[in-house]
Amino acid sequence: MKGLIIFVLIISSFISLWAQPTFNVRTRLGFPAATFSGVIATDSCYFVTGIVADTVPPYRTGALFAKFDLEGNPTLVKTLSSTTHTYETWLPTLLEAPDGLWVSGYALLPEMRGILIHYNFNGDTLETFPFFNYYYPAKTFISPKGMAISADKFVIASDIESIGLRANISLVCMDKSGVISWNNSLGGNLREVAGSIIPTINNNYLVGGRKTNSGIVFQNFTSQTWLFEVDTTGQIIWQYFSPSDQLLEAAYGLYQEPDGSIVVATAKGWEDPTNPHYHALRWHNYIFKLDADRQFDWGWELYSPFFTTQTDFNKLIACTDGSGYVAAGLSGIGTTPTNGIYWGRVSKVSPQGDSIWDRHYAFPIGTDFPFHELYDIKETPDGGFILCGQSVNNYADSFPQQSWLLKLDAQGCLVPGCGLVPLEEPASQEPPAMLLYPNPASDWLSVHLGEAGAEGQLRIVDMQGRLVLNFEAPLGNTTYVLPLTGLPPGIYTLQWLSAGRLVRAEQLVVAHK
Repeated sequence: MKGLIIFVLIISSFISLWAQPTFNVRTRLGFPAATFSGVIATDSCYFVTGIVADTVPPYRTGALFAKFDLEGNPTLVKTLSSTTHTYETWLPTLLEAPDGLWVSGYALLPEMRGILIHYNFNGDTLETFPFFNYYYPAKTFISPKGMAISADKFVIASDIESIGLRANISLVCMDKSGVISWNNSLGGNLREVAGSIIPTINNNYLVGGRKTNSGIVFQNFTSQTWLFEVDTTGQIIWQYFSPSDQLLEAAYGLYQEPDGSIVVATAKGWEDPTNPHYHALRWHNYIFKLDADRQFDWGWELYSPFFTTQTDFNKLIACTDGSGYVAAGLSGIGTTPTNGIYWGRVSKVSPQGDSIWDRHYAFPIGTDFPFHELYDIKETPDGGFILCGQSVNNYADSFPQQSWLLKLDAQGCLVPGCGLVPLEEPASQEPPAMLLYPNPASDWLSVHLGEAGAEGQLRIVDMQGRLVLNFEAPLGNTTYVLPLTGLPPGIYTLQWLSAGRLVRAEQLVVAHK
């Protein structure tokens, strides 16, 4: 009877997950370049903000507002742009309120300033409010990294240039009329970098950042995650620094539990002395938890095939069912002769710090892999996840930078069923799993590979056995999103090869809409 119950539960889970819609959208929305940086999930649509490049000279950047239906189709696209200055809303600062959507960024008019933008739910810009570097006009650089709202007041955490070529964290408190209550600069003799900010359980603000001497010295680096709580007047209540004998990045993802414990998504690194004069900091993804007394509880290190200078998480959320935390960002998996290779990464950890699942996503376009980064993640009403970011192909002949919207199921899968594994190994030696979705396919085909393969390749051949498309696939536990727009409709075979040996083959039907 126990075996029957387990079998029924597995089948029920499979049906439930399969019922969750998933999609992948890589688009410019008609602009020369586009990036999505913030997303809001509702039961009827997805709101997205980001950046676009204008289609007319001088091709200035503008702030983007877009709306997608639940199948990933754009239904509304609007921009805030100008021919004389720029607007840029990088990073996941998008917030929803009863009176609309709010996002922070910066503008160049031509001097730099922070901006708070208020949209209605139709994407119309209702107000834009400026705020400045604490040291303005002596210093103008300001780059918002996070925003929180409490009691109808926003606190925006930004990177700013301070006196003496140092970097500090700026906190600006502003109401919905643009009135600034306070503007603080926090830091000292090192470089202080902002990462994120969230409301606390007691209606204060929790700020995540980093203290480092990187950029001041060229070796013997220090780098500590810096957490601190400020009250509604901007005064620091407490501070936490990660151990000085570890190299940790900024706290780009933060969540506070009702008991006061804190979960942090960041990166953990080491000092690379390959160049004896100019060392480098290289990172892999890392999540850790502090208890209510801010004592270390657990840490989860997510190793990558290649330690890079940019690997990091950008956002962390808690699952509403209490099953754990999900972080999104990017991970380094190798290099080309001219650039690093970065893939989107989505990872889930249990409340006790145990790994639940870890997914990579990539568009293998051309002979080199593009740069993929996921900026924001939200849980969707169906229990899945919506993520946004960018996919950059530095080797493309045109339109290298495109926005990216990704809908995953509750197991972090774009290909339904990628997270289901048998309770015990089969007696026969079956080849590793290769899942295709959708099939028939139109513009894109998602292929999930369950295992790594030496010199892995994905090849599409036609009915005559002729090679029509070829992609590198060096990493397992990865979903590769293959472009099919140039293929005529018909029946093909998708082959997975490892070190030149055929591992698995599946029939693929291409039927363009």
